[in-house]
Amino acid sequence: MRYFLFILLIIHISACSLNKNSKYWTEDPLEKKVQDKKLLEILEKSNDIRLMSLKEYNIYIDNYIINNKYPNLVK
Repeated sequence: MRYFLFILLIIHISACSLNKNSKYWTEDPLEKKVQDKKLLEILEKSNDIRLMSLKEYNIYIDNYIINNKYPNLVK
């Protein structure tokens, strides 16, 4: 029984990430919610790009680049 608990403890500890640079530690949920709301508004405007401001257009392009299915050739 002791060995079983020790193995479970090792598995649990090795699965936890304590890296401070991890996106799960540094991501702010409130900021993410605001950003998602802005993105939703921008995507509604995406039918007519002429109505977007420059900042909205940059956010739209960044989102498009992240969500495209083509490989990154810059690497």
